[in-house]
Amino acid sequence: MISLRRHIPFLNRKHVSTKDKIVSAAALIFVFVFISVALVFLLGKQAGAPTEDDTARGFSFETKTAPCLNDSQALCDKILRPDYKFSAVAPKDWIASQPNSATIKVEKEGLACPILLIMGDNDKYVSASGWVDILNPPGKKGPFIKDVFGGVIPVGPSNWPAAHITTRGQLENIRKEVYIPVGNVIFILNYDLKALVDKSGNFAPNPDEIVCDKGLNDLLAAVKL
Repeated sequence: MISLRRHIPFLNRKHVSTKDKIVSAAALIFVFVFISVALVFLLGKQAGAPTEDDTARGFSFETKTAPCLNDSQALCDKILRPDYKFSAVAPKDWIASQPNSATIKVEKEGLACPILLIMGDNDKYVSASGWVDILNPPGKKGPFIKDVFGGVIPVGPSNWPAAHITTRGQLENIRKEVYIPVGNVIFILNYDLKALVDKSGNFAPNPDEIVCDKGLNDLLAAVKL
């Protein structure tokens, strides 16, 4: 009689113990986790700083040195976005760095108000005054907001119109924002400054706001479009 076990592989399998099954399952899980971590690591590296080709084509912010706006004998950090003909020179003693391809940080040692510069979409071609209305709508403010002030200011030597928003919190913290619409894109600069605690334990305005404002205004004065 022909033995089916010899001719049908399914019936010819050896018994696998529960221990072997657990070991095999653990090995498969380990391999899966290892591959997943490796893929995340590789994708994270690929999403980092722009490549040389991207920078050459002007598809990200760039930084280089140039004469300072108010002191031609000194060198300051210059910020460029060639594809949109955008440039700005950081104030003297302020340093421009690039945390990622989409963000520029301009900061001064000893000040806790780094200025961030990013670029966003302006698909509906909203004007500077339109951005003031969007960011400073009439009506009641949020529970943590004391005041919001908005207006249009000139930026750079060409006096390009930009929206300027100041938000003061109930805890005396402050946020300054500048929106510079250029066609279908918008350049956004902002900084945040926390309040101080006085001797009575109450929150008080931070006196560094004066220096932070000067840094932001000097940077805006050097914007070219």
